[in-house]
Amino acid sequence: MRNDNQDKKARQTDVYVCALSFSPVDSVMYISNIQKIEQTVVRNRWFLEERSLLEQKFEDYVRERAGNLQLSSLFFSEKEKKVLKQRERIIRINNKKKRFKVQYTGADFRF
Repeated sequence: MRNDNQDKKARQTDVYVCALSFSPVDSVMYISNIQKIEQTVVRNRWFLEERSLLEQKFEDYVRERAGNLQLSSLFFSEKEKKVLKQRERIIRINNKKKRFKVQYTGADFRF
């Protein structure tokens, strides 16, 4: 249950979002483009109100293409530069360790 202090810290703002999805039994990782979502509710600077819905939408998108169980994660920030750095870091680490083959979603996926 939320208290009044948390509700006071909630605000509507524009955020930049990027999602990734992978399967523990497959060698492919899907990663989305960075997208701007306007006027979404953010609480305490780290809790995105619609996070589970956005993750589910990306998970469904990937399941249509991959057809197997996928684990999804979403990262966001009010600054596009922060999301871009996180996305590049994930890709760089993955390429270095060669864990997954990265597949980019392209323009056909929108949150």
